[in-house]
Amino acid sequence: GGITGGQSRTFEAWIKTEASNVVIASWGADQPGQQWLVKVNDAGQLRVTVNGGYVVGSKVINNGRWHPIAVVFDANKGTSIDQATLFVDGLNDPISSSQAKDVATADVGELRIGQSPGNEPVNQPFVGELTEVRLWNVPRTASQVDGAMCRRVSASMTGLVAYWPCYETAGTKILDYGPNGHHAEIQGE
Repeated sequence: GGITGGQSRTFEAWIKTEASNVVIASWGADQPGQQWLVKVNDAGQLRVTVNGGYVVGSKVINNGRWHPIAVVFDANKGTSIDQATLFVDGLNDPISSSQAKDVATADVGELRIGQSPGNEPVNQPFVGELTEVRLWNVPRTASQVDGAMCRRVSASMTGLVAYWPCYETAGTKILDYGPNGHHAEIQGE
């Protein structure tokens, strides 16, 4: 799984899509506050939900161009998802709407890239391309997000949990270049 409970975290990825209402990454349980789901919403904006609470950015990211995105949750600033900070293209993405709900991500299931958690009644698979997927157990600063946006990261960087640059062009595994070897299995297309 991913980062659990109310712990600080940063999720980063480069995405390219023209689709709406598709999942970028998810983990946890389909219970209030216990899910962590990063997606492109129906208006083409970055949205993070914890089931019962959410935060939505302003910038449209489903325009068929590459966009680096990041979600930073700093537990030191508050326990609710509406305290999260969103970044698109290395810049703060102003919040267009939010609903408060404490983050309490459950330690169940797998972290899924490009699809909803396995317990979701309706899967919303990602349609497009993903690369440079990173998970951190620290709240990255704006300068850290921007500074590493166009660079590969090192497994020795503080707080890095997993790093899937998605270099693979064949096979069924995506290698984790982070410190923990959380290799991913490709399912679907």
